[in-house]
Amino acid sequence: MDERVYWIWLSEALHPGSRKIKEIYKSYKSAKEFYNMGQMEWRLFGMLTRKEINRLIDYDISEAEEILNKCAFLGIDIITLSDELYPQRLKEIDNPPGTLYIKGTMPRIDDIVCIAIVGTRNATSYGVDMAFDLSYSLSKLGAIIVSGGAIGIDTAAHKGALQAKGQTVLVMGCGLNYNYLPENLEMRRQVKEQGVLMSEYPPDMPPIRSNFPMRNRIISGLSSGTVVVEAGSRR
Repeated sequence: MDERVYWIWLSEALHPGSRKIKEIYKSYKSAKEFYNMGQMEWRLFGMLTRKEINRLIDYDISEAEEILNKCAFLGIDIITLSDELYPQRLKEIDNPPGTLYIKGTMPRIDDIVCIAIVGTRNATSYGVDMAFDLSYSLSKLGAIIVSGGAIGIDTAAHKGALQAKGQTVLVMGCGLNYNYLPENLEMRRQVKEQGVLMSEYPPDMPPIRSNFPMRNRIISGLSSGTVVVEAGSRR
């Protein structure tokens, strides 16, 4: 069976953001090896809770196969934590995703300066212009622009990179097959041509609220630095 199936199984069973995925990666040669060890070994591993072990047992491997087949049908590539293409920079965070679903071409993240440009969805016209201009200028200097594809600052950042003919990474808080923000469909098409669309979620995962804070760790993990252009105030 394709090794990617086991990484999908592990990622879905333990859920995005789990720190246990990295510990398993460090302790075993592959997700397949961990799967084949079975329940007794999972318990002896000593780092998994009873609830986590139960999720590993309950999540059937056939569900992961279905996700892999769906990705093949949709033209979505899958990069796992054990792949050479997986960014080393992202591996260094506490809870890297076990799987990355991508459309486009993965830039040389580890060899090029990557700058995250993020900010509020309710941006002022000044903030939008500033994000666009900054992204455009950094792209012209060879930086990769990373953002989350939301309206407001994120959209301006991606558009600045695209206008400069630079590379940009759009990290989505839903599955790549989900048409989140239909008004940005053309922008996402252009991102796919000049960079990469990326998500840790299976293709049809909807954009539920809790996905977005989890997604942000990927944006910062890929980046050499982060620029926040306008942020909402909290009372």
